[in-house]
Amino acid sequence: MKLLLVAALVCSALVAQPGHHGIHWVESEAHRNDAPVGKGRLVGSPSPRVPRDNPTITRNVYGYSPHWTSDAHLRFDLLTHIGLFDVTLNADGTISNHHNFPGAWAWTIDRAHRNGVKCEMVATCFGWYNIHHAIRSDSSIPNLVALASRAGMDGINMDFEEILGADRDTMTIFMQDLSAACRTAGLELTMATMPLDFANAYDFRALAETTDGLFMMEYNFHWQGGPEAGPTAPLFGWEFYGNLQMSLSEYLTEIGSGEKLLFGLPYYGWEWPTRAETTHSPTAGYGTALYYRDSPGLAQQHGKRWDDEGKTPWYRYNNGGWNQGWYDDDTSLTLKYREVHEHDLLGTGMWALGYDGSRRELWAALRESFNRPLDEFTNGDCETWQLDTLAVPSDTSPNPTGWHEGRRAQYRREDAVVRSGSHSIRHIPDSLGDPWPVLSVLFQDVEVAPGTAYEFRGWARKNDGRGNRMKLGIGWFDAGHEMIDDVYSQTLEHDTTAWRELTTGTVTAPPGAAFARLRLWTEGYGGSDHWDDLVFGPQPGVAETEPRTNRHPRTATIVRNVLYLGAGHDRNPLGDFGSCTKPTLLDAMGRKTLDLHPGANDIRHLSPGVYFVCGKGARGRGVKGSSGKGVIQK
Repeated sequence: MKLLLVAALVCSALVAQPGHHGIHWVESEAHRNDAPVGKGRLVGSPSPRVPRDNPTITRNVYGYSPHWTSDAHLRFDLLTHIGLFDVTLNADGTISNHHNFPGAWAWTIDRAHRNGVKCEMVATCFGWYNIHHAIRSDSSIPNLVALASRAGMDGINMDFEEILGADRDTMTIFMQDLSAACRTAGLELTMATMPLDFANAYDFRALAETTDGLFMMEYNFHWQGGPEAGPTAPLFGWEFYGNLQMSLSEYLTEIGSGEKLLFGLPYYGWEWPTRAETTHSPTAGYGTALYYRDSPGLAQQHGKRWDDEGKTPWYRYNNGGWNQGWYDDDTSLTLKYREVHEHDLLGTGMWALGYDGSRRELWAALRESFNRPLDEFTNGDCETWQLDTLAVPSDTSPNPTGWHEGRRAQYRREDAVVRSGSHSIRHIPDSLGDPWPVLSVLFQDVEVAPGTAYEFRGWARKNDGRGNRMKLGIGWFDAGHEMIDDVYSQTLEHDTTAWRELTTGTVTAPPGAAFARLRLWTEGYGGSDHWDDLVFGPQPGVAETEPRTNRHPRTATIVRNVLYLGAGHDRNPLGDFGSCTKPTLLDAMGRKTLDLHPGANDIRHLSPGVYFVCGKGARGRGVKGSSGKGVIQK
């Protein structure tokens, strides 16, 4: 038995050559002596966690917060768990706390708990020797549970890297015992696990059964000291080093379901010197870690490329020798998030929070992939805005209730250019460093019933001189966030100071549709466009039995003092009102919409509906004097 153990130790040592450690281990060593980054100033103690009654996302999202990154730009509303990285479990069962846990994360814990986000203490134990002895020490479990409890944690995340195959059963027993102790203390227990189990060191089924979740570290398929440059998390292809499909197959085959699996994905990549310019090129030296915050700029500088084999972006350049940088962005991560829905996994996560800096697109990709649809459409008048500095501490601008920024979009509240009320949405396309033109989308998800007819309509204003195009759209999605079909309105292409109505017309939700993604769609070159008075619902404003042709006729008709205005009207029926004193046009609610003047009156910006003229002595074409009273029909 001793001979077998020695052989296993030697084999493990040969596999774990320098540069082939997991990224958690590599980064931990690189920042071992760094002082903790100030996460934020907190007066007093962190708040107790408030349960999240109405979560904004449909899956668990677990993010690691290393001591060397800033949490200033975290979207707490798009997270369910934060792992505070790290304290060290030593071979003798003692715990080393070199990075002021939990004090260094006091602000993060407070913000997380006030948003219902759970915080877990991450305990690392790297290297086969430390692991082999720590899981046999009688001190390990009581020390871990005591520290997490004193720190006010919601759970513990165990990060063992380089487990011996010979320790497989002992590791399982250790985690089962730790799980029982955590349950007694009211703590959750999760575990970080390797994407592929070459050493046969994990009993995935038993570990899934005894923990609250396994965080699959689905990255480092190409690593710092690897022989070949390539994607750190290829979705397909690259079989020699493995890919995400192979990893999922291994886990699901052994466990039988994904209900305890967290699909951990990278916010980092690597840049290597290479022997050639082509993919699958041998490396010519060690790689340098790329944080996502820097990757898009480097790709723009050197020419962004797309590897269709692994579904990831990359770039290359020659500075006397070839170099290649490989990373994941919002497009590649969105493709991988689909696997979470397809296999009904517990959720996803990332290594590591803060690696995207102040960039917003990875948060937008999370929102798009796991957004929880609303019961009904909201804030079509664009009047309701809120400042949510609790969930998004860096946000100092009000947000429109119900509407979200897509990956190439920003919004601002507009108070000067409005069609009705006090506010509209100013839509600002953002290329994020990519070449123009770009597609920029604001969106809202609303539950729908298959087979029901709906219409999405609203008003757009484009007057920035950039040549942008605007339209409305509906994307029909199933419960797994897979798009079934989409439909769009006509396109507004020419600048105008007037508001223009856009509509999808009446469309039927297809079989299998669970929600509609309502899109405010702009494609172009920057600038800003405006939206106001948006409506979505089952054939809005008209009984289901009323024929389409009678609902919104493309005409404008005056009968006595009442103006009947149809959709897409292109006529101006209001003429000279002669001696009428200060004639005005009122909407159905009695609100003034337009001051009328002798001669032509431009009504093309008005919504379809019923209006009436209020004025003294009106003698206009087809209009009789009115005191402002009368029956208004819709």
